[in-house]
Amino acid sequence: MDRLVIPDELLDEMISHARNCLPNEACGMLAGFAGRARKIYALENSDASSVTYVVDPKAQLMAIRDMNSQGLDMIAIYHSHPDSPPLPSITDINRAFFPGTRDLNYPGVAYVIVGLSGPSPDVRAYRIMSEGVENIEIARH
Repeated sequence: MDRLVIPDELLDEMISHARNCLPNEACGMLAGFAGRARKIYALENSDASSVTYVVDPKAQLMAIRDMNSQGLDMIAIYHSHPDSPPLPSITDINRAFFPGTRDLNYPGVAYVIVGLSGPSPDVRAYRIMSEGVENIEIARH
């Protein structure tokens, strides 16, 4: 995926979720197909931390089941950085892989970060691979 299309209303909902979770990180998923987001799943950060996030496995499973029932794919995982730029941290990169391996948890899924440290939200998307991290264009729709 070289480009992620996020409708304005979903982008606004993701930013609102990130702001509502302050001072902690927000987390969730975007569902759709062919790189086009159709639905947001704003999930709870069970870590309750300003520097890490953990999605409750039951909530994640329920969201994935809902996606499947609607014929949607998970196309992105998002989280926020309350006090830093929207750049993947070492922790973000390491968590994209099964522990102790370079096998991706969710191949083909984009990683979106909402940065809240500046005067206005800064949303960026990335592809995390064993070879490194690449930017993905976000197209508003």
